[in-house]
Amino acid sequence: MKKVLVLLVAGAMLSGVAAYVAGARALAHPAKIER
Repeated sequence: MKKVLVLLVAGAMLSGVAAYVAGARALAHPAKIER
């Protein structure tokens, strides 16, 4: 059970980081997204 919890936490962290990076890129390059 502990391994499953670790995998869930790791997946949540990775998805959170990916979303943060995507948001940062969107704020840094709004012109590229508009195109």
